[in-house]
Amino acid sequence: MLKGKSAVIRGALSLAVATLVTSPALAAPIDIGGGWQAEVMNGNVASIVVDNTTGSETIIQIAKQFDDGPEFGQFPPIEIAFTQIADDASTVPSIVIDDENIINNTGFGWTDYHWALVDGGQAWFNVPQMAGFDTSPFGTQSFADQHGFGDPNKMTDLDVEGGFVPNGGTFNPGLLGGAMWIDTDLSSANPVTFNFKQFPTNPAIPEPASLALMLGGCAMIASRRRK
Repeated sequence: MLKGKSAVIRGALSLAVATLVTSPALAAPIDIGGGWQAEVMNGNVASIVVDNTTGSETIIQIAKQFDDGPEFGQFPPIEIAFTQIADDASTVPSIVIDDENIINNTGFGWTDYHWALVDGGQAWFNVPQMAGFDTSPFGTQSFADQHGFGDPNKMTDLDVEGGFVPNGGTFNPGLLGGAMWIDTDLSSANPVTFNFKQFPTNPAIPEPASLALMLGGCAMIASRRRK
C-alpha cells in the first residue's frame, strides 16, 4: 500500500478528476491489472489510478466528483463496472481500493455516505481485511449483506455516518489508514462482473450561496405565475 505517498496521490487524483470533467473520452474501459477491467459508468466525474498488482490482489485508487444535487432525497450514484478479462488462473481474486478522493460539488453538505456491490453474489467486502479502514469525518460504520451470504465476514454494503462533508469539501476514505478490500468468487460463472456503486443520501442544508440561488429561482417562478 502507498500510504506514505498519500499527499502526492491526493493531488494527482484531484487533477485526474479536473481533467476528466472536460475529457469524457477517458471513460473508456481500462485494464487495471490482475486480469480485471474497470469502466466508469458516468465517466465525466471519476477516474482510476492503478498502483500495483501482486499475486493475489490489484491495488487501485479512485477519484470522483459529485456535481448533481439530490433527486427525491438521494444523490445520483457513481458506478464503476469491474469485469474479469483473463482466465481464472491469471486473475487475482481481490481488488483493493487503497484510498479515494471524493469531491462534493453538489451545493449541499453530506451527513452520510454509502458503498454497495451490485453483482448477484460474485463479489463482497472482506470485513476482516477492512479493519482500520478510515472513513473520517464519518465515525460510524455499518456493514450489511444484501445478497444473503450468511457470513459476517462477507458483506455487500458499507454505510457511514456521524460526520459532515461540506459543499466544496473533499472526503478521502482510506487516506489515513486501511483500505477497501473486495474479494471475488472466481469459481462462479465466468466472466465475473460486478458494479461498485457509491453515493451520499442525506443532504444537509445547502451552503448560503447555493441557498440564495435556490431562493432566487423560487422567487422568479412565483413572479412568473402571478403575471
